[in-house]
Amino acid sequence: MKTYLQNYHSMQLPGESGKDTVHRLQPLLLQKAWTDLFPESRPGPSDFVQVRTVSGKPYLPAHPGFHYNFSDSGEYLVLAVSPDREIGIDLQKITPVRTGPLHLAERFFHPDDVQLLRKEEDPQQQLFLFFRIWTVKEAFVKCTGAGLSGGMSRFPADFNTCRIKDKTFTELTPPTGYFLTVVE
Repeated sequence: MKTYLQNYHSMQLPGESGKDTVHRLQPLLLQKAWTDLFPESRPGPSDFVQVRTVSGKPYLPAHPGFHYNFSDSGEYLVLAVSPDREIGIDLQKITPVRTGPLHLAERFFHPDDVQLLRKEEDPQQQLFLFFRIWTVKEAFVKCTGAGLSGGMSRFPADFNTCRIKDKTFTELTPPTGYFLTVVE
């Protein structure tokens, strides 16, 4: 597994929206990752045409065994790649949750996750824990291809074993003010 982090605002063209910049940079990051993993290969632009499954998980039809996943939040775009297994990544900028993290967690998280949040009495630490759990869950549903409707509340994040269901997660060092998690 390898990750690539890019401050996409620094690469934004005049008049280009943030989302347009992200979409423009994704194939470039994929090409860089491919070259890093397979330096002897000479892929063409058509090798990096992305297609999405019904649930929205991107893949490269020209290279079905090449697994990757993108996430963007705030000013950053991140790519995780794996040459041999499904992968999911999530990057989240820590921002206030209007309705409160506990309210949102009760709606989307497993009861064990909600209980863990309730134990945290400090509001700032509860917000951090909320985003920590969120990145694990979102990376998990992206890894499995289930999407947000397919499992954020079905399985708790186990921070003792770094597992969620049958997958392992790794919390990476993010930019300041973010959480970043990969699930394989």
